[in-house]
Amino acid sequence: MLGILLALGVLGLAEWRIHSVFEDVTYGYAKRMITEAVNEAVENVSQEETGPLFTTSQAEDGSLQSLSINAAAMNQVKSEVALAVQEALSGNHCEAGVPLGTLLGSALLHGRGPSLPLRVTADGNVQVDYESTFSSAGMNQTCHRIILTVQVQAFTYVPGASGRVEEQTSVVLSETVIVGQVPQLVTGWNGFSS
Repeated sequence: MLGILLALGVLGLAEWRIHSVFEDVTYGYAKRMITEAVNEAVENVSQEETGPLFTTSQAEDGSLQSLSINAAAMNQVKSEVALAVQEALSGNHCEAGVPLGTLLGSALLHGRGPSLPLRVTADGNVQVDYESTFSSAGMNQTCHRIILTVQVQAFTYVPGASGRVEEQTSVVLSETVIVGQVPQLVTGWNGFSS
C-alpha cells in the first residue's frame, strides 16, 4: 500500500511538473507565432496600394499649412492587418519538441533525452489601432509618424495545458520630417569694443 501511494505521489509530481513546463513552452511558442503573424501581415499590407495615408495643404508661399490623416486609407489598413493576423492564427499550429530531461525539471538533464512532440495552437482576437504623433526633429523641424498598434489576445492549447497570451506590437507606417522656416536670429550684439 505504501509503495502504491509513493508511486501515485511521484506520478502526480511528475504530471504537475510536465504541465508547468508545457505551459512555459506553450507561452513562448505562442508569442513567437503571434509576432510572426503580425510582422507578415503588416509587411503584406504595406506592399499593397491603399492610397496616401495623409494629405497636406500649403499656404500661398509654399509653407505647410495643415496635415490631415486619410481616414479611409487608415481604416483599410487596419481592417486588412486585423484580418490577415486572424487568418494566420486561425487553425495554424506550431510543431515543437520538449526534451524529457527538461520536463523532469532536472538541471543535469536539462535539454537532454528524447523529445516529446508538442503541438501548440493559438487562437484569439485581434485589435488594431493607429496614432498620429508629432515630435521635434531639430531647429524648426517636426517629425510626423503614423504608428500602427496590433494587440492580440490569444488562447493556447496543448494536450493537458492551456493558457492565455497577450502580445502588443507597434509598427511605424509612415514617417515624415516637416521643415519650417528658420527665423532670423536677433541678439542685439554689436561686436567687440576695445
